[in-house]
Amino acid sequence: MYGLSRRSFLDPTDEWSAMAAFETLHAMLRSWPGVARGGRLAGARTAYDLLSQNMQPFLWNSGLDLHRFGPDTARAQAMLVALPALRGIKENPVNYPCMAVSKVLHFSNPSLFPIFDTDVMWEQVMWGRRRAGNAPLHPDWTSFCRSSGFNPEEMGSRFQHDYALWASRAVQCADTDLMEWFAEWMDSRYGDDIHRLGIKSLVRTLYATAFEFIAIGVSV
Repeated sequence: MYGLSRRSFLDPTDEWSAMAAFETLHAMLRSWPGVARGGRLAGARTAYDLLSQNMQPFLWNSGLDLHRFGPDTARAQAMLVALPALRGIKENPVNYPCMAVSKVLHFSNPSLFPIFDTDVMWEQVMWGRRRAGNAPLHPDWTSFCRSSGFNPEEMGSRFQHDYALWASRAVQCADTDLMEWFAEWMDSRYGDDIHRLGIKSLVRTLYATAFEFIAIGVSV
């Protein structure tokens, strides 16, 4: 999927080929468990246009990643303004579709937007409502939100902003060799696919992917 993401948002040869790659990627996302919960994804053209029109400063070819993203920046404020429009990622959603938006955003820039889902990331890593708040990273998430003036139970359009800032803090506080270690681990697990897709040099920049794998790995 990262090969398709690259052709759509990092180095597309032209708009037609970028859209063609995104259509394939979007069809794969539609098949993921839970994505259709609360309403099906809108069409690929709608999603692509929403990203292109509202999230241009945050797409993969912008160069913005978790290592450079911070709370006291114009881009952080611009993200808050842009995110409500992505409600249209789903057809007629009752509530803001945080999970679907996060998955589409991740593949628009896997260096900046970590994937979020309710069954694993929320229930087993960040919150654990079914386990009375006993998820391993619940204290860190709630402490971060409260110290930043955020609501830790926010599930509206600003969630992805708060979530990305939490991930950025983790990445920026990590060991300087974090991405080297992550690249070595990815190569040991998915080396054949990485080489086939020609994305080996990009793995060291997939900060949001690394954050997601590590957060789940230390929690589940």
